[in-house]
Amino acid sequence: MSKSLTVSVVVPVYNEEKNIGLIIEMLLSQKRVPDEIIIVDDGSTDKSVAIVKKYRDKRIKLIEMGHEGVNTARDKGTIESQSDIVIQTDADCIPPADWIYKIILQFEKDENLVGLTGNVKDYKKRTFENITTIFANKFFPGMGTTTAYRRDAYFKTTGYNRDIPIHMGGDVEFWTRLNKVGRCLHDDSVIIKHNSGYKWKIVGLLISGGIILFGLTFFGYFILLYLNS
Repeated sequence: MSKSLTVSVVVPVYNEEKNIGLIIEMLLSQKRVPDEIIIVDDGSTDKSVAIVKKYRDKRIKLIEMGHEGVNTARDKGTIESQSDIVIQTDADCIPPADWIYKIILQFEKDENLVGLTGNVKDYKKRTFENITTIFANKFFPGMGTTTAYRRDAYFKTTGYNRDIPIHMGGDVEFWTRLNKVGRCLHDDSVIIKHNSGYKWKIVGLLISGGIILFGLTFFGYFILLYLNS
């Protein structure tokens, strides 16, 4: 096992006044408390920044920027970090108490490991939101809700692509490039709960509709074959 590693958690924020206090408290109460909590505010117009500024803990760092997008926020947070390991999550996530501990344990066990991602679950166990998370965990590893990497490996990639405008996509695209730098791991035991918004529900509905449509088409095809035989 390698030496004890330092860890920074980067949290991009955009109008998260309802969630930002909770994620900070959850990170400060981790079994393995982070050495840095870097909050990157993406031009919020609500009270998000004011809430962060109430914390006097020296481990909490606030970066304020214009509304430049989540990929820019993740990139800036990584650049400003000072730790061996950087973990990305979102302000509307709820990490269990051993979340950071499990992540760091894998990096300390394997010096060749450069990246790690885990699973995300809807914290209210809602049907369509859960369908989205199951689909995403299976086909889109590297989501920003729970992704960790060695800071030095990050700079061997071009980092998060700031030119990708959409929220979903930049994290997975970065994960694909990180895999080319060294060994990356998807660890099913690393789980974070996500307060999935309406977009996740819409995606879940679309996935469900697609599965039903495929099933009906497949069933109808064999019915036609039977009738024409």
